[in-house]
Amino acid sequence: MWTSGWIVALATMVVCVIAQHLGLTEAISSVLARISKCYRCVTFWGTLMALLALKKGIYEALFLSILMSYLSNFFALSLVWMQRQYNILWEKVERGKLRSGRAKNQRRGEPK
Repeated sequence: MWTSGWIVALATMVVCVIAQHLGLTEAISSVLARISKCYRCVTFWGTLMALLALKKGIYEALFLSILMSYLSNFFALSLVWMQRQYNILWEKVERGKLRSGRAKNQRRGEPK
C-alpha cells in the first residue's frame, strides 16, 4: 500500500525534475498558452481528458469532445448576448441614478 505510493511519488519527482532540466516544461507551457486562447480548443482537450479519466472508450471520447467543441460556439455566443444585455441594463441603471441625483440637487436649490 504505502510502498507503491512512495515509488510513484519518487518516480514523479524524478520525471518532473528531468523534464524541467531539459526545457520540456517551457515547451509545454508555450503550447498550452496557445491552446488556452481558443475556447474550442480548451473545450476539446478538457472534455477529452475528462472522458478518458472516466475510462470511456477512445472513440466515444473523441466523438463527444469534437461535438462539445462545436457546441461551445453556441454557448459562447449566448454568453456574449447575456453580457450585452447586462451592459444595457447597467447603463439604464446608471442613467437613472444620475437623473435622480440631479433631481435631488435641483430640489435643494443647488446648481445643475
